[in-house]
Amino acid sequence: MIHFVELSSKHKQEATQYLLGTATADEQMALEEKYFSDPSFFEQVVAVEKELLDDYARDRLSVRERELFERHYLSHPKRRSRAKAATALATKLDQLKDLKVETRASSWWRNLFAGAPSRGLVFGMALATVLLAVGVAWFWLEARRLRSELDRSRMAQATIEQREKELQGLLTEQRGRNEQLTSDLEKLNSSRQQSVTPSAPAFVSLLLIAGLVRDGNSTDTPRVVIPPGTEQLRLQLKIKENNYRRYRLSVETANGEVVRTFNNLTPTSAKIFTMTLPTSLFTDGEYVLELTGLNDNGDNDRLSKSLFRVETKSRNVR
Repeated sequence: MIHFVELSSKHKQEATQYLLGTATADEQMALEEKYFSDPSFFEQVVAVEKELLDDYARDRLSVRERELFERHYLSHPKRRSRAKAATALATKLDQLKDLKVETRASSWWRNLFAGAPSRGLVFGMALATVLLAVGVAWFWLEARRLRSELDRSRMAQATIEQREKELQGLLTEQRGRNEQLTSDLEKLNSSRQQSVTPSAPAFVSLLLIAGLVRDGNSTDTPRVVIPPGTEQLRLQLKIKENNYRRYRLSVETANGEVVRTFNNLTPTSAKIFTMTLPTSLFTDGEYVLELTGLNDNGDNDRLSKSLFRVETKSRNVR
């Protein structure tokens, strides 16, 4: 048995606006969610649609309502079919009325359940019942489809929001990594700058000229400064004449202590002797470089003594 539910004027207006397409998007969504979840409200919307179809079939709509009905409601093929069926049924009922079939129902849908049991009325009632059943079935299927689409839309929205959260998390994590790498790089550069110190030279050199013997108190005594970390001292002695086949060079302290002796030396073409000594042999003070010439008969001739001063630098001295 079909129960017709009386609607409040507000709900009827909302349902009419929805069916005529004048409701806003938010109002449309709110109404769909309500009649999907509330069977009684769904039945009320069906009742409003039946009344709207009846008014259209009997030309009881205003010019504006008819324009909205034909533009929005009839744009759907299944709704057009229901409108055609409603128009056909209204025409049939009008023909029955011409045969003096009494009916007083306000809606032609309710006329189906009242009146004398004539053959025409029975046929009309049967046709109306079939159309009503088809309409109810369509509304049920349409509601099911719309609910399924709404669920899919919500799931898609939830998936998009979840993906956005994941991407935001990855972006935050990447930013943290970049900041950490930047911090580590700054620390590494700072550590390198702190650890870099001026490198010590591999050796220091001093060139002396044979025959120039200076007094130890002279301020122009040749001097060599050994920086911290320097491991070798290179002494060079230039002679004026090369009259011996072999030479001997001896490095001594000012007190006559021998530091190192080099035998059987020959000068270069530039008449220069070169000797390399560890800096660990020297401390601050004066030293003497003595040159001796060796004859073939074994005689030794002392040719020159060159005085020089050594100064070492502490690492704290700048």
